[in-house]
Amino acid sequence: MEYIAIRATELEQCDGRENTLAAFRRFLAIVSNPEKMDIYWTDYYEDTDIKSTMKNSRPLLLDPTNPYNNIIRRKNKSFMMEMAKFARVSMDRLGKVEYRARLGEPVDLRRLFKPQPEWAELPFILEGRSKPKNVYVSVRDGGGLTMPKTVTKKSMDESDREIIENFLFSFCEVSVADAKMTGCQDVSDKVLIDVRRMITPDTTWSLWSLFSKNDVNFEIPFTDENDTSKILCVRFDM
Repeated sequence: MEYIAIRATELEQCDGRENTLAAFRRFLAIVSNPEKMDIYWTDYYEDTDIKSTMKNSRPLLLDPTNPYNNIIRRKNKSFMMEMAKFARVSMDRLGKVEYRARLGEPVDLRRLFKPQPEWAELPFILEGRSKPKNVYVSVRDGGGLTMPKTVTKKSMDESDREIIENFLFSFCEVSVADAKMTGCQDVSDKVLIDVRRMITPDTTWSLWSLFSKNDVNFEIPFTDENDTSKILCVRFDM
């Protein structure tokens, strides 16, 4: 995603613009149409170093330092197809926000960045797998964790894990931003409540989850109202 964002920014700069919103819109346009994605750089290799079969493949996001490595391939391609659907939803949201702004109506940018998909639409639901059960959500001290961490005791597809992990991370970030913007006195409690409300419709809460086997344990870092490191823990059995 970072490489695609870089290309979107470069294209805006080539057009003589320094517009963050326009670059964001172009980024969404690229992500939403992966079958036409054709991105590569020639800073560290020549154009002639790229094989014709590689150059003609789609989607193409070529490693800036390795002309033989299409970053979007195999499992990453299916992940990109999922991201394309989310990008189209974001483009629709952005269009509605801009329309309201032109009319002089108040806009809520938090709705633009509301995480996708909904919890009930995550991969384990989409692919007909068992719904998570015995879900346990808690918040504890950070302990130095800066990036999301996932521990699985049961087999889970890596792309599924990444989607769920990124979803929880994004949801947590939005909840934290909302809490801080509204002057919430207990960010940790706000995050805990928001996540539980988000999951509740599709799960059964149980204190016994404390003693269940917890097939999957997601740890999501954030900072509270005092900029103290905290971790959101979401555990469930498959």
